[in-house]
Amino acid sequence: MDTRDKILEVTAELVMRDGYNAFSYKDISKKIGIKTSSIHYHFPTKSDLILSLIQDACVKQNEIISAVEASTPLRKLDVFMDFYLSLARQGKICLVVALLSDINSMDNRVKDELKSFYELLINWLQSILEDGLKREQMVFATTPLVKATEIMSAVAMIPILSRIGTNQSFEQIVESIKNSIMIN
Repeated sequence: MDTRDKILEVTAELVMRDGYNAFSYKDISKKIGIKTSSIHYHFPTKSDLILSLIQDACVKQNEIISAVEASTPLRKLDVFMDFYLSLARQGKICLVVALLSDINSMDNRVKDELKSFYELLINWLQSILEDGLKREQMVFATTPLVKATEIMSAVAMIPILSRIGTNQSFEQIVESIKNSIMIN
């Protein structure tokens, strides 16, 4: 892994754990063992760094989408929801949610890229639901976009709620969501 990728990896960890405004280049440099000037070489500004982080996340998400393209709607839904359960287990929150909490302090380039990343996620979830309807494996009373937004809102909260140490079984919540739309 080259220096640029290490910087992005550590940045993702810091953002998903602490948020956008809670870390500095100095924090990254300490974790990697490089000078802050090395970070500035790759990413002159924090906006450049976050922009690259979001773009990198979009590439990875597209790889996940491609990898499960031929799968059933239920399998795709499992992949989508398992991601949020995994974040909760790691004490992290979704990159989109982590960055949205500080969106007012970001420049327009970052805001636009973040919106594109969110649209990638919600459009994928919507397509999963549309496929489930088409195959008569799912049923719900709203449009696929509304249901996708509802599901995304619920599962994106799981990692956040896990931080306060609730005794809720998040796996049961995910199963409940799936059971509410699946035709048995």
